[in-house]
Amino acid sequence: MNDETVIFFGNRDLGLRILQHLIYVGDVPRAVFLHPRGTSRWTDQLWELAGSIDAVVMRADELEGSEAFNTVKSLRPSIGVSAYFGHILRAKMLALFPLGILNFHGSLLPWNRGRDPNAWAIYENTPAGGTIHLMDEGVDTGPILLQREVVVSPDMDATDIYHGTVEALVNLFEENWPLLRTGSISARSQGEEGTSHRRREFERLRQLDLTEEMTLHKAINLLRACAVDECTAAEFVEGGRRYSVRIRVTPVQQADTEE
Repeated sequence: MNDETVIFFGNRDLGLRILQHLIYVGDVPRAVFLHPRGTSRWTDQLWELAGSIDAVVMRADELEGSEAFNTVKSLRPSIGVSAYFGHILRAKMLALFPLGILNFHGSLLPWNRGRDPNAWAIYENTPAGGTIHLMDEGVDTGPILLQREVVVSPDMDATDIYHGTVEALVNLFEENWPLLRTGSISARSQGEEGTSHRRREFERLRQLDLTEEMTLHKAINLLRACAVDECTAAEFVEGGRRYSVRIRVTPVQQADTEE
């Protein structure tokens, strides 16, 4: 495949795996934009991988400057790949890509646009999964190209859903990149339905009010939803101290019984 027209924007474990695949199949990006080192546990690996290829490597926070824009423009890209990249790309940048920029989102759009989709899938009982869509100026609002559902069971928390959606997105990309690469997959509008969330909504959700009354079922789902990663969970304050709480739900193995 031609390796002269792909620009990559990435972060986290998904970004690392998508960049690895692009390199593996010979579609080495000509420019790579990454979050600064130390902002996630994957950034060092991403910077090392990007430094091993013949590409311009720039920080994500440089995207607003003229140097980044002129660099991308000079490369005459045809398609961009954005994998869990935490910055919105402006219309001026989007217009440089004739085939658009593919964006990966960890939900079954139009449900749970924005932040922490794995949490809201549990708390609001909405569909979970992964979506590859064309980026526009909104937040996860662009036309949908590919989707794969992740079935949520009662023993899964938001961390489990996160890992499930990463696998779904990686598999979707690896299976369909030759078609995505040439713009051969038709996109469809997200329509009017769906939900969107901001980070501050999740931060409010996980600050537990110990005086609030709710059903046990809702309480369990709340704790499952707040466990969005290995370091983040629900919190409460008691006796002047702050505590973190998460639960682990496991299926009960039914023993065989004799009549």
